This record gives sequence, structure tokens and C-alpha cells, in this order.
Amino acid sequence: MSNKFRFMQGFYTLCLSCATILQFHTIGEAATLTVTALDSLTKEPVNGVFVNVAGSPHTSITDIEGKTRLELAPGHILVQYSHIAYSSGVIQTHLDSLGSTLLILLQTHPVEIPEVIISTSASTPEQGKTDISLTELRRYPAPTNDPLRYLKVLPGITSGNDFSELYNVQGGNYDQNLVYINGVEMESPLLLRRGLAQTLSILNPTMIDSMTFRAISFPVTFGDKLSSALDANYKLNAQENGGILDLSVTTQSLTLQGHLAQSLDFISGIRYSNLGRNARGLQISGQFDRKFWDWQTQIRFKYPRIGQLTLYIATLRSIFGMRPEEILLRYNCHAFRHERICDEYHGFASGHENFTYEDNLLGMSMERTAKHGRIRVYTNIVHKREDEDTSVQYEIEPSSIRSTEAFINQLKQIKVESAIVASKDLGESHFTVGVGARFLKLNGSINSFEGITYDRGRFFAEGINSELQRNYNDSFFYLQSRHQTGRLRTVGGVRIAQFGATGETIVMPRISANYRLFPRVSWTLAAGRHAQPPVYKEFLPVGSAKDSLKSQRSDQIGTGLIYQIQESLYWSTEIFYRSQWRMISYQIDDLRIRYSGENDSKGRVFGVNSKLRGKLDSLIGIVSYGYLIAQENIVRDGYDYLPRANDQRHTLSMYLEDRMFLDFMRIRFLDYSRFHIRVLYGTGFPHTPKVVAISEDGHQQLTDGPRNSVRDRPYFRFDVGMTQSTSLWRKTLHLREEIANVFDQHNVLGYSYLPSSSGKPIELRKSLGRRVYNVSVSVEF
Repeated sequence: MSNKFRFMQGFYTLCLSCATILQFHTIGEAATLTVTALDSLTKEPVNGVFVNVAGSPHTSITDIEGKTRLELAPGHILVQYSHIAYSSGVIQTHLDSLGSTLLILLQTHPVEIPEVIISTSASTPEQGKTDISLTELRRYPAPTNDPLRYLKVLPGITSGNDFSELYNVQGGNYDQNLVYINGVEMESPLLLRRGLAQTLSILNPTMIDSMTFRAISFPVTFGDKLSSALDANYKLNAQENGGILDLSVTTQSLTLQGHLAQSLDFISGIRYSNLGRNARGLQISGQFDRKFWDWQTQIRFKYPRIGQLTLYIATLRSIFGMRPEEILLRYNCHAFRHERICDEYHGFASGHENFTYEDNLLGMSMERTAKHGRIRVYTNIVHKREDEDTSVQYEIEPSSIRSTEAFINQLKQIKVESAIVASKDLGESHFTVGVGARFLKLNGSINSFEGITYDRGRFFAEGINSELQRNYNDSFFYLQSRHQTGRLRTVGGVRIAQFGATGETIVMPRISANYRLFPRVSWTLAAGRHAQPPVYKEFLPVGSAKDSLKSQRSDQIGTGLIYQIQESLYWSTEIFYRSQWRMISYQIDDLRIRYSGENDSKGRVFGVNSKLRGKLDSLIGIVSYGYLIAQENIVRDGYDYLPRANDQRHTLSMYLEDRMFLDFMRIRFLDYSRFHIRVLYGTGFPHTPKVVAISEDGHQQLTDGPRNSVRDRPYFRFDVGMTQSTSLWRKTLHLREEIANVFDQHNVLGYSYLPSSSGKPIELRKSLGRRVYNVSVSVEF
């Protein structure tokens, strides 16, 4: 009997044992009613709404997301609601045994009312956890409407690339972040080299119901990455059939949601985007093609006394094409402004660059709820395909330097994950246990060539020719408990993972705590161990024959204070430390990560994050600051700790929006206009410069200088926008105008070096996008 057969037999035996032990034989009397309260016109969440059910002594209050939950007996119920600034009301609905959702659209009072201060006991934010506001997502000013871009205003997150939604968390790179959509793990394209080649992420902003970001030792229920986890879930709570039509200069989308019967809920969305206009004004001019389309659907079937079946289906395609004609390379830059700061080289370009990727997803889950817990069985299937075909030549004047880039890269990936998850309430404690397996098949090839011709025909080049075919079988088990005792709330657990790529079995304990020191002040703590196995790019420098790579490890701890200034406004500060070993060192050029191909380094990361977030009167937003030191020590290089490529020391970000009160104009439409801004600032990333060396035959050649010894210029960006909302023919209409990169800043995302006759390399800066205008109209029906 083979080891693989024994492993699968043992895994399925364990699954059946867990299912038998945790099986629930009767449906209990309690069910969950989830209530969401929104402003009927602006569709903003309303906190502080009192909600109770006729005949029940308990009253609940909505939080900053406009949500609250009640545990009630199934059947027909009368829900009563009230708020000091809105009209009260009563809604009759039916609560089934599997739980139901209720949407309340609040109508404003027709008369003025005096100011009243209401004190309620809101839930305190947790260490390293941020719940993303759907209102902020909807109006967040950015070059493209992508929910992942909102994360860039959170402390501890860095990104210097305007074209991509990828981000780095607390000194890690973008390969170290988890992203879940309806429980399905998603990854960014593995062959991606430049941000310009990326269009939109799979997250559809008009379909999102909740979105939570976690860092600093996230819970054991999430997968095996080092830095962070983002968990997004789509809406399946429509009270009636409806939808959203969104039309903008760059993107068009249609989302439909509702229920076809009492036991079937659905949401479906389709998007098309053409972002070619955002590539205008770059250092490379020519013809650009940046297109994206996707279709996503989620369906939930409810079977009384049995459970609910949820299906999630998605398919997307992204196309990037470029036909360069001219190139403008800048150097000796001393300020931000685009038109007055740099000396320039002009040149001619020819050839083509094409990058296409496709994702197809299928998620299936069956869930059964009982009196004090639930059991869930799921299977997720992800199929990915990526193709790159590039052959570009640049001839640069006046040095008569010719640069050549050629890439023929392909990748096919299939990932299947199945698991059983069970949870149960025991007194004041809640326990969750999960066991599962993952199968991953990769088939890829890399053929790259980069060369420079100079000095009367002198030529040097570098390239990679590698094929990688691998099949991985992973398994995991986790146990987590959540307990509340007076002022103390704790979450602890352990995750055991077996990685087929490395042949390792790793035990990862984690714990977090929140202790209320005073009525408005809480102390938080989070600590734990994380591990990440190599998947694809880590193997490329050495090819498929290299089997000695091991998973990267990290021990993390963070602690901080949270001060609840008022019901909907809080300030938090946290410090964290990450000790890392068996790390695989890397360099970054734009979005291209070049791994060394061996566990050759250890790292240490220290940082301080602080943020002010919430709502003050009509002002909503977040202001955050982060300080970071990220270092690595590469073995046998003769140096001690040096800055890592993601060591961005200072970051300051801000997203604010406020209502524009225009009563004097007597225009009802403008009374609901909101003005919003986004500010991003970060000190420069370090990079490794090139230096001139003389070869044995006496010619110049470029080689790496001191590692990460030069820092980029600071990154700065300022975006503004306005949103107006009104009712038209019983439909809600939103008009949005925005300007991205208002001051037309000349930000830099990387460097290239060319030889010169003077013997000193020419440092050429790769610049980002120019000022972009966008207008959109959204109709809710």
C-alpha cells in the first residue's frame, strides 16, 4: 500500500469521524436574524438604531456598519425600530430555522429635532482586525473602482504602484497575503511582471456584503501565508428583487440580486472594463490595450430541517497588450512635478508585449445549523491560466543604446480544496474545528531574455529558461476556541499543516486577547507562528530539480491600545515584531519578484501603527500612520542585517468624506452631495543599484552594487471626488466625479540602468501614471 493511499485513507477516516462526533440530530429553537439599517436615500449604514421584536424583552443596537443580530425563535415576527434622527417603524417578517436577514431603509424626519447624545455599548475593534465599510468602498477615490485598493489607506500596508491593487503588509511582499471570496482562496497572477499589465481584481464592489482585513497573527481558520488575510463575502440577503447598474468612463457593470422562491436567494454580477486611457502620458507611448471582464454568481438553496447549499461560480479574463512607438526616459530628477524636473533621453521602440490571464472558480458548501452550533462541508475548485508573449526593442538616443526584452511564459494551475468545519457553543465558549486537504497541480515554463547592445556592438544579456511541473498534496487541521469572561475576550487555537511541496508537518499555535481596562479603553494582544510553503516563483531560479526548499517561517507578536472616543469613532495604536527564518531572499522590480531559489536568509521586522477611524457628525473616514523597519540577513554574503526591498519607513494615509451642506442654494439634489479625498504618502523603498565593472577583456559591464543601498524618492498621491445621490422614478441615482493624482505627481516604481561612455551608469526611473479623470453614474433599482 503506497504512502499516498494511506494518507488519503487516513484523511477521509478522520473526516468521517469528525462528522460523526459533531453531527447534530435535532434543529434547535434558536435562529439568527441579521438586521441591516441604511439611510433610504444615501444608502449609508446607520449606527445607533434600536431594534427589538414584539414580545421579546431584549433590545439590540446597530453598529457602525448598520448591522445587528438577534437570536430568536423561528416563525412570524414583528420587528420594531427607532432612531433619534429617523422615523420609527414596524416590519413584519418570517424567521426560518436557518436564519434570515432584514434590510431597514430609514426615512428622515420631516422636521428639525434637537441634538441628543446617545450612549451605547458598541463592540470594541480587535487587534489587527479591520472591518471595511461598504460605504467607503463605494465612494473611495482611486484610478479604478477596486476594493483591494482601499486597503492602501490602512496602517502597516505599503504599495508604490498606481496600476496594481497588490499590497505589502508589515514588511512582507504581496505573495504573502491571503484573499478569500465566499470562502474560496484567490491568488494574484504568478507571472505578473508589471503593474500596468494588471487590470481589476476579482472582487466586485457592488456584490460585497462584508469585508474584513486581518494582520498580526491572524486566526488559525485561515490558510498558510505569512502576512495577512482578507475575507470578503457577497450579499445573499435581498428583501426583494433588484440590482445596481454602474456606468463609468472606464468600467461598466450590472448586478442583480433577490430571491426566486422562499428557499432560493441569488446575486449575480457582470463587469467590463477598458483601462487603456489610464496608460496615457507614460514614459512609453504607443497603443495600449487593457481590458477586463468577469461574471460571478452566488446561489443559496435552503432546505428546512436539513440545511443550506451555497454555490459560487466565477470566471474572468484580463488582457494587456502594448505596441510601443516611443520611449522617454528620465534621469537627474529632483522634484515631483512631471514637466519641469528631469533631464530626458528620447528613443524609438518597436515590437509587442502581451499578457493574458484567466481564472475560473467553483465553490460548493453544505451547511447545517443546530441549537448551539453548526457543521459545514465545502469543496473549492480554482483553474488558472496565464500567458505572456513579449518581444520589445528600445533604441535610446543619443547614446545609441539598444535594449531588448523577450518573454514567452506560460502557466496552468488547478487547485482543489475540501474540508469539514464544525462549531459548537459550550456555555461562554465557542469552539471551531476543521480538517481538510488541498491538491495543487502546476505546469509552467519560463523563457526570458534581456539584453543591451552598446559601445560599438558590445553586448551583455541575462535570461532564464525553466520548466516546472509539480503536484502537491497538502492537508491541514485546526482547533480554535473563543471565550468571553467579564472584561476579557480571548481567541486561541492551533493549526497543523502538512506541506507536500516540502515534506514538512508544522504546528502553529496562535492566540489573541482583548481586555477592557476602562469603559472606553481596551488592551489588545496577538501572537503566533505562521508558515508559507514555496509554490512556483520560488523554484524558478533553479528549475524543477531543486527539492531542498523548505517553508518560510515567522513568529509574530503585537500589542496595543484602543480608545473608543465615541460610539462611532475610535483611535488605536499598536506595536509589532516579526522574527523570520528560513526566508527566501528576493529583489523587486515593479511587480516582478526575483527569488534567490534557496532558504538563504533570516529577517526581523518592527513597526508601529496608529489610526483614527470612524464617523464624527457627517464626517467619515480614516487617518493612519505607520513606521516600519524591515531587515534581512543573507547567509554567506559577508554583511549583517540590511534593509529589505519592502522597507518603507514612514507611511501616512488619509481617506475622508463629508457632506456638502448647500441649503442656501435651495437645491434638494445637492443636499446629499459628498466630497471625498484620498492622500497617500510614503518614504522611498530601497533598491540595489548597478555599478560598472571591467571585464577580463577590458570592456565595461554592469553588475549589482551594494544590496538595497539606495532609496527611491518619496511617493505622494492626492485624489479627490464627489458623489451626489437622489431619488428618480422611485430609483436611487448616484452621480460620481473624481480626479486621480490631482497634482500630476511624478512617482517612481523602479529603476533601470544603462552603461555610458563616461563609465558611470545611467539611472533611468520608471514612472507611474499621470492625472486621470473619471465620471460614473450608478442606478439602484
